[in-house]
Amino acid sequence: MSHRIPLPGPIAIAELLEALLGQEVRVARAEAKAIVPSFVAAYLTPEDELAACCVADVEIVTVVGAAMAAVPPGAAKELLAAGPPPENVVENFREVVNVLASLLCSDDTVHVRLATLHGPSLPEEITDRLDGATQRVDFALEVPGYGSGHLSFLVA
Repeated sequence: MSHRIPLPGPIAIAELLEALLGQEVRVARAEAKAIVPSFVAAYLTPEDELAACCVADVEIVTVVGAAMAAVPPGAAKELLAAGPPPENVVENFREVVNVLASLLCSDDTVHVRLATLHGPSLPEEITDRLDGATQRVDFALEVPGYGSGHLSFLVA
């Protein structure tokens, strides 16, 4: 992966998520940490090369996916307690990471697109790429009333 990819900041992420969810989203930089189990959105270049990844913990997949569908906060908390998010919640989160691809592009950089969302088990190719990342930015996200979690963007 030799392309230059801009990494988003907390304000851009918060504004995009607030527009999608129709409610406040709190985003702050966080310390890097291993996110297990996780979901990984893989972003590709026009040449179908892996350019970047967005790694999300199970909590933020559930929180954001449920908020996207306007699931009542109490029901979202039940989903969190029940274990891995159901497929419809994961699909909602997939739409969110698809839109997040716009934060990884600029007029001066290569255009990237969402290829797939893996998780909670990850293919070896993805884990190898994550281990070799040269740039990383981590965030703590909270959707008030729904919950919080961790999100990272990695570029190799």
